[in-house]
Amino acid sequence: MKKILLSLMAAVTVASAYAQVQRQVLIEEFTGTWCPNCPDGHSILKTLETANPGKVNVVGMHNNDAYTIPYEQAMESAFQVGGYPRAGVDRATYASGNAFVMSRNHWAGATTARLNIASPVSLDIVPTYDPATRSLEVKVDYTFTSAYNEATRLTCVLVEDSIIAAQSGSSNPNYVHMDVCRALLSSENWGDDNHGATVTAGSSFSKTYTYTVPAGFNDKHLRVIAFINEKVGTSPVLSTGTEVLNSGQAKVVFYPTAINEVKETINFNVSPNPFQDLTSISFNLKNDAKVKVFITNVTGQIVANLADEKRNAGDHTFYWSGANNNFASVNAGMYFFNVAIDGQLYGKPVIFKP
Repeated sequence: MKKILLSLMAAVTVASAYAQVQRQVLIEEFTGTWCPNCPDGHSILKTLETANPGKVNVVGMHNNDAYTIPYEQAMESAFQVGGYPRAGVDRATYASGNAFVMSRNHWAGATTARLNIASPVSLDIVPTYDPATRSLEVKVDYTFTSAYNEATRLTCVLVEDSIIAAQSGSSNPNYVHMDVCRALLSSENWGDDNHGATVTAGSSFSKTYTYTVPAGFNDKHLRVIAFINEKVGTSPVLSTGTEVLNSGQAKVVFYPTAINEVKETINFNVSPNPFQDLTSISFNLKNDAKVKVFITNVTGQIVANLADEKRNAGDHTFYWSGANNNFASVNAGMYFFNVAIDGQLYGKPVIFKP
């Protein structure tokens, strides 16, 4: 049944089947616990993330402190970082900043400029984590939604949030460090080759990374960030040809924070779960209400909008075939039915196994 639904919807939207997708901007920040001006930079980044939910991915590169790793040192050298805090935005030059890495007063402008440029590639990141062995597997799938005539590189990094450590420039001894780059999962500093130099619209690629999370990392605060950038020649170097095409992120361990699953006043039924072709969520409204139903992935990004309308009191059922808003089938994994009833948000997990 799902295949029939997808075929019918795809036939209506052939012209937009390979439309370019919304860009998620990558910000590579160079910072340090010793840096007195860096708290201001952290505040700017938090503002950008809050103002652009799901569209800004920050990788905090720590210099010369307890969180410095070889990957940071390689990038610091390549970007020729001369002061702190500094940040590169999609590894692209910004006219006002006139550099690959810019002082903090240029970050907002560069981010806005990049958000206005559509991306030719979409990413889907699915982490699988075993807390007993601390074994992490990350599957990165990406699809070119338009033809592309350049080779690219895929980079995957692990970042940790909510690290408590002293910070110069702050009087708070329990300073909370966010977006701290903890490990490079890719085999190369400039990312991994994963396809030829020319791809056609609709071409899809996949790569899986494995990593054992050290005991000192808080697995509940870990995220994976992956991004695709252009490759230059046989050995990528920092230049106008290494711009990031798109990026994405996913939590290693997902804990819904904005979904009310504990004190439900409405009984929701998701069936079948797991599902292959079609699943549904059913519930009863005691009173007329404004109802919004949508599907999100484990990072909280909306993948499908199902309803946004006034509904009368009574029983209601909404169906999902495993398709996103572009009528393409999503990847296997966990998703969430989200139901907002007069502004009160509820959610139920559902597993898609095509």
